[in-house]
Amino acid sequence: MTKDQITELVVDIAKRARKASLELAALPTETKNKFLLDLAEHLITQTDAILEANALDLEAAKSLDLSAAHDRAAHLNARAYSRDGRRRAPSRRLARPRWRRN
Repeated sequence: MTKDQITELVVDIAKRARKASLELAALPTETKNKFLLDLAEHLITQTDAILEANALDLEAAKSLDLSAAHDRAAHLNARAYSRDGRRRAPSRRLARPRWRRN
């Protein structure tokens, strides 16, 4: 992909996200909370796949000279691993809303 294609893609995604946010805002709070909890659980279970895809994106960013994007993605990828090279357990903070913790 060229930089122009990436820009076009990001703008399109942002527009669709804005539209979706307005639709989601109209949903009942209970529905939104359940969705967010399900999403958090899905992200936790898919951490390895996400990190693998991120590594591929890092390589693509190098070839397109997207240094700022590359630096940010590399930082996020590095945070997923402990100093001894093992993948950190994902934070469970998202698993339960703050107001429900006891």
